[in-house]
Amino acid sequence: MKRALFSILCSALLLAGCGEAKDPDEMDVTYHFTGITNSKRYEQTAHFPGNAFLGSAESYSKDLAIASFAMAASTEKKENLASFFEKLGFADVSWSKAYQNEPDTAPLTAAYAFASKKIKDTNVLAVTIRGFNYGQEWADNFNIGTEGDQTSYDVVSEEILTSLKDYAKPYQQKGFRLWVNGYSKAGALAALLSKKILDRKEFSLDSKTLFAYTFEAPSSAKEKGNYPSIHNVRNPHDIVAALAPEEYGLYHPGVEHLLPIEKLKDAFESFDPKDLKKVSYKGVAFGERLAPDGASFIKQGLAYLMEKPKEDSKYPLDLSTRKGWQENIGDPLGYLIAFLMEQSNDVLSKIAGKFTGNLFSLLSILGDPKSFQETFLAALDEAKLAYDSSKMGETIAKLYPLVAKLLENNYAGLSGIISNVAYFTSMHSSETICALLLVS
Repeated sequence: MKRALFSILCSALLLAGCGEAKDPDEMDVTYHFTGITNSKRYEQTAHFPGNAFLGSAESYSKDLAIASFAMAASTEKKENLASFFEKLGFADVSWSKAYQNEPDTAPLTAAYAFASKKIKDTNVLAVTIRGFNYGQEWADNFNIGTEGDQTSYDVVSEEILTSLKDYAKPYQQKGFRLWVNGYSKAGALAALLSKKILDRKEFSLDSKTLFAYTFEAPSSAKEKGNYPSIHNVRNPHDIVAALAPEEYGLYHPGVEHLLPIEKLKDAFESFDPKDLKKVSYKGVAFGERLAPDGASFIKQGLAYLMEKPKEDSKYPLDLSTRKGWQENIGDPLGYLIAFLMEQSNDVLSKIAGKFTGNLFSLLSILGDPKSFQETFLAALDEAKLAYDSSKMGETIAKLYPLVAKLLENNYAGLSGIISNVAYFTSMHSSETICALLLVS
């Protein structure tokens, strides 16, 4: 009898210790990415909520948002993404040709990958687009065209959709759910791709079965529309996500989810107190209009740039229309911003330092196109940066009318842009977005 009671007791204890069986579709996974402002290698953990794909894509999920960011961040390197797919149990991986190329020259392209996983009895196909470490591909953000969807995103999203149709053929008979994600330019591509799939009713998908999560994406579509399953997550102080302005007829299709910028300090302290610097915004006035924070700075700065040029302007620059933007500064600005985005915050501060100082020396530099060009190139040389001197010189010359337009208004507006370069780089950085996501 004692032995029988002992056996029953042991069995009960064993059963209690075992608990419920672990769901293989719910897991925690590690992922890695390189910080934009400090080049530090980060390791983070995300929870993959596999069962979320069995519900409606219209419902925003913080866990799925973080898992989507983790996948988007893993696109930095092919081996990172391959490892992330494997950890999640995604197989049948297909890589675009762009993943075989160095990400530094090709315009109108993007690297992307497809993979699949069976969750319960449902196939889930993942589409993720490289939004990190893509060099001059970043310049496509400024090739907005003169009408319709953003030109470069339109071309590249069509390429991705064509490839996806081929990849999805074996899955179409039983049907599937789609998971699309991307960061920065890749986020814009992910949003526009998702919009096209929903508009055209591709693969019989709808807003309940297409799960799209984008991060810090520029505007991409000629209309915002009603797309409740396209979730656009952004930092309201990120200038990249504010381009191109809606006044140009370009929008973020889907639903907007603003990250809690008011928790920035807490986010930094909990995410990486040693290495993430708290970059402070320096308040700037555009004439009589004070821009007390980053979001208002972006809004008021863009509003000023879009004003018609003065009749007596020495360097007239009309950016009041989308056509004016594309024809006057689209290409050179894209090239310059892509170059600057590859530099650390310390380097950007050194470059900005060449233009800050006393008012009279700054006005002297900015008031003359040759002086402006020489000072900028000297700043790059002092920072020991490698660049194409001919192309960079031509780029700065083409952008001088933009400087002159700001100078016509007031010194404060221009100096504010210069002094806040490092701040806005940080506001778009992967490490800041990751930190804000964790405290959202």
